[in-house]
Amino acid sequence: MEVFPIASESLGVRSMATQVITTEDEVLDTDFVFAAAGVKAETTLAQNAGLEIGETGGIRVDEYLITSDPNIIAIGDCTETVDLVKGDPLSSMLATCAVRMGRVAAMSIAKPGEIDFPGTLNNFIVPFHDLHVGSVGYNSVIAEEKGHNVLGVKIKTTDQPHYMPTAQEFYFKIIVDKDTGKILGGQAIGYDHVTDNLNIVAVAIQAGMDYKQLLEADLCYAPAVNETIYPVTQALEMVARRLLR
Repeated sequence: MEVFPIASESLGVRSMATQVITTEDEVLDTDFVFAAAGVKAETTLAQNAGLEIGETGGIRVDEYLITSDPNIIAIGDCTETVDLVKGDPLSSMLATCAVRMGRVAAMSIAKPGEIDFPGTLNNFIVPFHDLHVGSVGYNSVIAEEKGHNVLGVKIKTTDQPHYMPTAQEFYFKIIVDKDTGKILGGQAIGYDHVTDNLNIVAVAIQAGMDYKQLLEADLCYAPAVNETIYPVTQALEMVARRLLR
């Protein structure tokens, strides 16, 4: 089903869409409409320059972000990079990836071969007012599409000890491969500490850690700041109970 927004005018003021029409001609009332058209790498200049284009449609670069022409470096949305979970070609349209690429590109010019760009996990966090939603690596659907035997564990906890008056609900999900124990990704929803827990997962994936190794990580703790056992650790404990029984 596709939807088509209808703009409205009230008291002479043009507002956002208040209705949508589906391809079945059904009219639905709405407060607002999200348009998710997607993005695509603009590589016309690169193609005209004879640069090699990767299978995801971005400019193919090596670990130093050098293109098929050794005199040209490419970074950002127009490039094809590497998926850090499995090593597959990946298109990343995130500022965090572009900034990291910029650092490597500058070093490749100033001191070639000193540092490289290993790839990205396409991490993101989206704020909805004071609620934060974030993801690192694969979700369950992508992990299954990539051929993994997936175990996804979801927990509901708090971002601080429950007895703290400022404690709020926190939802966390960890994705692991049942056969290898490899960590594939994680998602979180909460009002605080979303970044903290997802960054732990991101570093663990990049370090090649399995769930047992991350479960034993020595993490900082203070009662007024975070839970004694982090949400990511709570989720990993559930993983261990399911896989080790």
